[in-house]
Amino acid sequence: MESTQDIDIFSIVVIGCAAMTLLAGFIIFFVVLYQKKAIIQRNEVEAIKAQHHRELLQKTIEVEEKERERVAKNIHDDLGALISILRLNNSRTAKNISNEEVLTEIHDANKIILNKTSESVRSIMKKLTAPTLAKLGYSKALREVYPQFNQ
Repeated sequence: MESTQDIDIFSIVVIGCAAMTLLAGFIIFFVVLYQKKAIIQRNEVEAIKAQHHRELLQKTIEVEEKERERVAKNIHDDLGALISILRLNNSRTAKNISNEEVLTEIHDANKIILNKTSESVRSIMKKLTAPTLAKLGYSKALREVYPQFNQ
């Protein structure tokens, strides 16, 4: 009887150990599966962030290009015309060097053109200056743009 009881106890211990081993295997399997899913999810989030960063960079480049084109157009249209008039007046001055009246007229016209040129340069500079920079100054603008400077 003792031998049957020993076999029953032994069978229960063996079955219990097998069940515990099987349970431990399932737990390990589910932990590994969960970690794989977490890694895949992290990789997807990183890919989405990278895509967003690329799109943001592309949009920034496009905006900068448009701004450069606008600035070039302003410089060409505003300053180019005024400089061309000054060049023409300079040629007229050389031709009329002996005519005091024409020289005075050209000189007065050049003063007006130079004032317009100066105003145009100031206007272009104001358009190029960031609003934060104009309102707050360099140090505060840097702190706003780069928060790590606040530390």
